[in-house]
Amino acid sequence: MTRKLLRFGKSLDFILSALKTIHLSDPVLKLTITMSKLAQSVFLIFDHIIFAHNLGIIKADKEKWSRYSSQCWLFSLTLNLLRNSYDILSIISNEAKAQENRQRRGQYVNGGIEHSVTSRKPMGRVQILKKCCYENQPVVLDFVKNMSDLVLPLNSLGKIKVSGGIQGSLGLLSSAIGIATVWSPILKLVP
Repeated sequence: MTRKLLRFGKSLDFILSALKTIHLSDPVLKLTITMSKLAQSVFLIFDHIIFAHNLGIIKADKEKWSRYSSQCWLFSLTLNLLRNSYDILSIISNEAKAQENRQRRGQYVNGGIEHSVTSRKPMGRVQILKKCCYENQPVVLDFVKNMSDLVLPLNSLGKIKVSGGIQGSLGLLSSAIGIATVWSPILKLVP
């Protein structure tokens, strides 16, 4: 109940965040981030209705509103994961192209026009993936956080069956990542 009370009004913050992301130039980021923020806002509004019902302020069908809330949360997480996947694929694609360009680029020998191929061995796919993950930690952390959170609404909606221990462990992982991004803002994914 305390957590829900502390989130009261956060839905307005998500609406304001959505208004800021409408102006992004990348259409995929614009769509996924803006829609995700709006879905998070609606999720919290439904959550506020459940909170008010639990306090006895209003009478509401708790199960119905909880289902709607979980659906909005699931939609938001799905959009976040689409955005993460798009970011990761873009990063890997750009790195692969950069690796290819480095391999094609020759070196001039003594000012002559002859080229010699660089002697460095090209990076494999796994090496490129590791390099991209290491150099783009905010995207990787956000992806892991969203994957961890995804289990909760899926379980609430009855799509999967997960034990309380697994839910708690994934919630702990998600919270630890959230704390890390607050503690070290360079780990926070923007925009």
